[in-house]
Amino acid sequence: MASDRSGGPGGVRVRPLRVSEAVPEALGKAVATVEQGTLAVIAGSLLDLPRRDVLLIASTVDGVRYLTRGGKWMAFAGYRLLEKMLAAEPKDLYGLLFRPCESASILLGAVRAEDGLAAVLDSFHRTRFGYALVESGDSFGMVTLADLLQLYQGGVLTTDLSLRDVASSPVLSLPGGASLREAVREMFRKRVRRVRIEGTDRFVSDREVLTHVFSPARLRVVKESPEMMLETALQDVGGMEAFEADGRTQVKRAAEAIGLGSGACLTIDRGESVATPWDLVMKPWEAGELKIAGEARQ
Repeated sequence: MASDRSGGPGGVRVRPLRVSEAVPEALGKAVATVEQGTLAVIAGSLLDLPRRDVLLIASTVDGVRYLTRGGKWMAFAGYRLLEKMLAAEPKDLYGLLFRPCESASILLGAVRAEDGLAAVLDSFHRTRFGYALVESGDSFGMVTLADLLQLYQGGVLTTDLSLRDVASSPVLSLPGGASLREAVREMFRKRVRRVRIEGTDRFVSDREVLTHVFSPARLRVVKESPEMMLETALQDVGGMEAFEADGRTQVKRAAEAIGLGSGACLTIDRGESVATPWDLVMKPWEAGELKIAGEARQ
């Protein structure tokens, strides 16, 4: 947590903008939860209602009690399930879906509502994951990367960087006929969450992969032939069209264009580089070029 510091005429003391002040809605909305022991196939089907990446895991034996380990919160994560699928033998893939959701979980850290907003950015940086729990007394909420992306619009976050300064390259691209297994393997190997279908402006993210895997039609197919779970063609998964932008576009304008919560991304230089919500928020922060405005005076 950032400490108070002196500044301004007469040494007026100021404090960093608190999480509760910057993103008050993070404490006002329910956190998506799944019951301990729920099958992964059921938990996975809840990840797209709406677009989510994690579900907190709770026991309901003696009232709701959230599962923790080592002081961190346990959450079912689709990305973790994909990782397990990639490591499994093809014949064992279907069985993974019928294990308890805890078998595909991650541990989430938390920040306090009174912490400075920088604590959230630091948490994202440490975990490489755009979700963090926010604790406030006996209650809690969750702040996401999408919550921070919209802070550009109110001037809470500012940076002088342009889209070209934060875009990532080279872009992972595969032929539309590549198997889903190959695509997921390359995404994990390169530590990215999107792959472009060659010759198109379409990107397939891990979210679209999970939606495809958990679709009723796909589950019917793999019930009889589990080894086929990740053998569908990449082009048959779906995906989202990226928008080509001018590399000189300021990050704030890019944040407006990308569409809050849509999962979209922007490309520049004819698709040679891609900018995702992570790039727009975390790249400036990690470079020391992101400013947090609106400090409250004490």
